[in-house]
Amino acid sequence: MGLFPEIQRAWITVDNRLYLWNYLNGEDFQSYEDLDRTIICIKLVKPRPGVFIDSIEFLLVISTLNDIFLLGVEYLTSKSSENAKELVFYSTKMSISVSGIDVLCIEETILQLVTDNSRNLLYALTSKSSIRAYHLANQQSLNHVISYSYRSIVAHAQMVNASSSLLDPRTTTIISLAPVPLSESSQIYLIAITSTGCRLYLRASRSSWSINGPPSTMTCTHVRFPPVDSDNKQEDYKVQPSNISYKVLNNNTLLNSLSSFILTSIRIGHVFSPGYFLAFKSSASVSEGDKLFASAADTGRILHGTLNNHRLSLVETAGWIPLEGYVQAVSLLTPPTYCPNELKTQYNVFSPQIAVLTNTGVHIIQRRNNFQILYSAIKYGASTLNGVEGEIQSFFEMVGQAEGCATCLGLICGKIDTISQPDEYYNTKYFSNRNNILADSDIIEIARKYYIEFGGKPFTKQTQYKFGQEVLDLDNVQLSARHDGLVIYIARSIGELWKKPFIKHTINKKLSIKTYSSNFPTTTLLRIRSEFVTLLEFLDNNKSYIKGLVAPDQLSGSMSRSEEISFQAEHRALHALILLIRRIIEGLSFVCVLIDDTPSKLHDIISSLSKQSQDNCLKLTFEDLFSKESGKELAKDLVTAIVNKQLAGGGSVDAVSESLRKRCGGFCSADDVIMYKAIEQLRRAKEKFEFSDEKKRSLQECLRLFMKIASNLTLENLNETVAEFRDLGFHTDNDNSNITLLRDDTYKTAYLSRDKLFHYSLYDWYVERGMLERILNVKRRSINDLDLADLLWQYHSKHGSFYEAARVLYELAQSNFPITLGQRMEYLSRGKGLCNCDVSLEIRPMMNKLAHDLQEELDVITIQDDIIQSIRNDERLSVEKKHEMIRNLDGKLIPLTELFNKYADLLGYGEICLAIFHVSDYRGKADIIQCWEKIITKENNLAFNKDIKAYEAISELIRRLGRKFGSSENVFPLEDLVPMLEVYSFERQDDGVPQGWVIESFLSAGVSHGLIFSILDEMIDRRESPWQTKSALIFLIKEAVHLITLWVKANTKAAMSEQMKEWLELPNLFLKEGTQFINRCTKPDKE
Repeated sequence: MGLFPEIQRAWITVDNRLYLWNYLNGEDFQSYEDLDRTIICIKLVKPRPGVFIDSIEFLLVISTLNDIFLLGVEYLTSKSSENAKELVFYSTKMSISVSGIDVLCIEETILQLVTDNSRNLLYALTSKSSIRAYHLANQQSLNHVISYSYRSIVAHAQMVNASSSLLDPRTTTIISLAPVPLSESSQIYLIAITSTGCRLYLRASRSSWSINGPPSTMTCTHVRFPPVDSDNKQEDYKVQPSNISYKVLNNNTLLNSLSSFILTSIRIGHVFSPGYFLAFKSSASVSEGDKLFASAADTGRILHGTLNNHRLSLVETAGWIPLEGYVQAVSLLTPPTYCPNELKTQYNVFSPQIAVLTNTGVHIIQRRNNFQILYSAIKYGASTLNGVEGEIQSFFEMVGQAEGCATCLGLICGKIDTISQPDEYYNTKYFSNRNNILADSDIIEIARKYYIEFGGKPFTKQTQYKFGQEVLDLDNVQLSARHDGLVIYIARSIGELWKKPFIKHTINKKLSIKTYSSNFPTTTLLRIRSEFVTLLEFLDNNKSYIKGLVAPDQLSGSMSRSEEISFQAEHRALHALILLIRRIIEGLSFVCVLIDDTPSKLHDIISSLSKQSQDNCLKLTFEDLFSKESGKELAKDLVTAIVNKQLAGGGSVDAVSESLRKRCGGFCSADDVIMYKAIEQLRRAKEKFEFSDEKKRSLQECLRLFMKIASNLTLENLNETVAEFRDLGFHTDNDNSNITLLRDDTYKTAYLSRDKLFHYSLYDWYVERGMLERILNVKRRSINDLDLADLLWQYHSKHGSFYEAARVLYELAQSNFPITLGQRMEYLSRGKGLCNCDVSLEIRPMMNKLAHDLQEELDVITIQDDIIQSIRNDERLSVEKKHEMIRNLDGKLIPLTELFNKYADLLGYGEICLAIFHVSDYRGKADIIQCWEKIITKENNLAFNKDIKAYEAISELIRRLGRKFGSSENVFPLEDLVPMLEVYSFERQDDGVPQGWVIESFLSAGVSHGLIFSILDEMIDRRESPWQTKSALIFLIKEAVHLITLWVKANTKAAMSEQMKEWLELPNLFLKEGTQFINRCTKPDKE
């Protein structure tokens, strides 16, 4: 017995009789009893075209012990019912004898033959679990190209770390093969299923010398093991009738294990697109029948993990399905689907149906998608322990918030009608408690509620800073799941149209006629449009409940700045989606207008366009029509063609334009209507042979209408209209007395424009016409407008006038415009960069002077910005005081004296005081030394409070400030800093301060060995306090020795690449200086 899904029949043979049964309606039994031999095998195949009459769609190949017969089958609609199909058998009188073939010995048999038509390959599975591949080169040729033993498969599996006892060749066999078509994978050719439930993914490859030939080798590249058996209780995998949560219906996510024996001893295994795995296993009890283990990719979890930047991996869900009886055959009923993302097509393509034939009947298996699961969770959730909210919450947790919101929108927008009959059968069977079943209207209301409540809210991803200030950017916001779900739903609903053109053409080669027609039926377009209309109505009716649809300033309650920015980004994104929805609705209505009435209407409209426009129409996709400027422009041509067709047929502009505005207003605006009326007046004027009063009135009315929409006329339309007026001899009387005044007013209006691109075009227009004096007049105008001034330097820079551009930037930085300090710093930096551009020799001196002025201002503004950041981080100041100081500083440039007296020195910002000394070239040594002492004392106290080593903090301070101010002897006075820090180190040598850290700090700051050595030498000679004692001198000697050691090492490393003479004289110098050290230090102490 078996299945013929192509003709919706199950079959069984009894001796020489064949019985067929329509398993869909449970009736229509037919039999064929014309054979006189026992039937041993039967198959259903498609005949080669042209061999039999057209009504014979299939052939039954019936094999007996003596002959093989061909029986023709016609599959036609029943007279009693349109849904039923009848079978008519035809005797072809074609047979072949197989009698006399004696089989003496069978060592290896063929268990299965499967074909891969996409690659022209035939696979054979032998009784020894070997795989053979044959290449179908043509209809008369079958070449053996690959032999792949099971032991080789296991050896290759071990190479990919898939070694397991489940693959042991002594106990495991391959029970079936499943080809993988080229459309699904270009690398994986075949999936082999073992008796232990493992799936072996096999890859085939060609030899290097046969690039285009058939494959010659095969390798196992991946092994998918069975899921983990939870405590070896298979009941954990069963579908429980009392629970309808997503987790149970699709079961737990599979955790595959190399040692799971949950699928041991399966009899039958199948893999169907898109990745359905079915394994049949006998139950422990004879009365229970077989059990079906089914698994499939969990595209929702995979998508959820991808959106959250998780590692991409194959996630599957699975479950056990009890069957009545023992499995005889398994077959796919529906055409295979090659779209791996079932979520994408769940609304318009049913999941594949798989028929399982047992000795008791036919079981139809179909996977339930997210939409069906949520529908059941809401409809029957009240009868479960978790309740409706608990079931929906479990659903959202499993699929993610965005997917959950998208599924809710599917219920809201009328997708309930797509619930299939098998799904209702499932609900009826597994939800016996049906006392609290909800109606569809209640289901929609609940879906609306949880779309709003479970949609989350937007938030900023990561805090960003610019010039030390927190920057809140609309593009740095993670939008809510409510928004993401809306995006997903829109994409899936319009996905079947989005990338496809809506116009196609067919060519009659005999008549050489090209015919244009719609690529989609009107019913499909109207269905999708209806769903989007429902979606738009839902959003409009609930905008007061969805925060993102309400402007942030209208939200009740206090919000932080971050929350306000987040909701601004959400509002912007949702508003854009609503505009897209409206555009889709109007676009679908427009397409329906084009293809309405008669099929010839669309053809006539397209044919009236130019050749280029006709070609563009064939390429025009729904995506172009809904979202791209090219689509909008082409739509205008189509609207014009529609109007012209109506006018040519004697119709009225008002009638057709009103119809277009009602059905697709976005494609026919009020200005478009005015333009069509003007065109109609122009057409009427052309029909008058003489220049009569009526013709003049038509042209005057036409002119009046064109003047109303002059701002929307393209240059091409304007030229055509003027040419028409000229050809008709129409002109208006002009008063030339005020032309000059009109011109001046026009220029005045132009100069007041805020449009940057307009000013660019205006200045280019001046240059093209040699009107340079007008540009000079623009330059002489005082810069009293920030936008114009900002535009002016960009214009100068674009045209190579770098000095003028830098000068404008310098003036902007010093201006009284209400701009921030950061903006002024940006102007100065841009101006400094422009000063490095190539200019003429005459301008170079002025450019150098300007560069010097810009650098001075940059130094000052950098210090001013550092003070702002220090105040912002100063915990001693109150919030009000901080705001007051920052408000005074974050604006115009302040002189250095005021910055020092009012802020840096007053607030104790020592490092900023040093920066002011450096920029102003201040030489007051006492003030500088005092500033350094305060900085070191402050750093020491901070280290003490933070419980860290003070000398390390001071060492890092010296390194940092040395690199910053080391070029200035006044601000970084080594002759004072070295003794100061040596005293600091000497006084704390009993606290564990290491010898030589002062030396190393200054060396790291870029100070030379020789300069430090000369300072130490002078300290020893002078023996000022506290260096009078012997212990203090020994401390200094150790410092000097440490310095000399580092000096020798540094010069030894660099000696081969530097001057050899200096290197050779260094030891003598060290020896001489060291001897003098010792002699001086061993003199009797003065004490």
